[in-house]
Amino acid sequence: MTEEVEVDIETGADTPAEEAPAADAPAPEAGVQATVQEVPEPEPVKLVIATVTKPSRESLVGLGVVDRPGLLGKTVPVINTIKEGSLCAGSDLEVGMHLYSINGVACKGRDDATAMLKVCEGSITIKAGPPGLIWATVVKESADQKVGLHMERHKNSRRVIVGSVKGLFAETELKDGMTIVQINEQDIEGRPMSEVLAMVTEAEGKITVMAQAPQDLSEKILGHPPPEGLGGGQWGSTSYVGAQTGAFAIISLITVVGWAIILLLLPSDWMDVYMVDGKLYTPSGEFFKSATKHNFEVRKSEHCTEKVKGVWGTTTYLGPKTWSCAIMATPTFFIGTVFILLLLPMDERDVYLANGNLYSPSGKFLKTATNRNFTLRKSQHLQH
Repeated sequence: MTEEVEVDIETGADTPAEEAPAADAPAPEAGVQATVQEVPEPEPVKLVIATVTKPSRESLVGLGVVDRPGLLGKTVPVINTIKEGSLCAGSDLEVGMHLYSINGVACKGRDDATAMLKVCEGSITIKAGPPGLIWATVVKESADQKVGLHMERHKNSRRVIVGSVKGLFAETELKDGMTIVQINEQDIEGRPMSEVLAMVTEAEGKITVMAQAPQDLSEKILGHPPPEGLGGGQWGSTSYVGAQTGAFAIISLITVVGWAIILLLLPSDWMDVYMVDGKLYTPSGEFFKSATKHNFEVRKSEHCTEKVKGVWGTTTYLGPKTWSCAIMATPTFFIGTVFILLLLPMDERDVYLANGNLYSPSGKFLKTATNRNFTLRKSQHLQH
């Protein structure tokens, strides 16, 4: 049974999020340290609108700006220095913030932002904030018009997540999995879903949604050192046909073709490998096989060194083990197959919980974190 509370403005369904009841946890036995991991709420999005007065064109605002990769392949300007004693030194602007607009004009890159800061004179309004913010604007011709925005809030959470986008919003940068921060410049975190719905369903004219996309952590989770004599590569895992896969295939002989599908498409045995120069090596340094984009994956926390605050844990998913068992269950007239696929995912993977989202060890965003899809199952993931 799902723990999600979904709210679809097309249907008007509305179930407010519940607060988690307080629980008295028993003290652990002597010599045993127990850790209960709750999925933490991410820090609220801090959007800064700073206004400074520039006496003349020659005055310096004191911002150093560099280009960084942003959403959809776009380049975004990021503050990398704030000069002490400058016009911006006393503002709420911080190093690392993305510059989104200057005097209401969107910043498209470093050169664009620095040029605007240089030529401006008098009052300058700078809008900046964390990475990944987007503004999606649509126009409703009437209050009854549907906009195609499906929102959901997970149980015990204050955040509202974009479930799906269609209709008017389908032509904007708003995408599934983004966190909605504001609607028409009103913060929505913690508000009852009925209020959030009303901001859109009862509105007429222009509707602007500010949302934050999940961060890309691929440059902040790095590989561990290689085996002796093999430098310049990366640790990861590869699947192969081993004892478990073979056993599944034997059991599937009764399904006529299931055994072939398992052996050819669903290897469920995994081993650690080191990839370098397009080849995979065992931990002992022996060549195993050539690397491809399909047979190498970073999937273990011990193969990574994180550079962003978060927590390692585990999540389940529909992988080769689950699909193999589903195939073995086809003689039950597919009842067991459906039951396994819907309720009994058996594949597990390490995930990194940061900013309320789950990431693979390679830094790829997987899904929004909930207390149902994130658990601590390994001793090495406990925080000491």
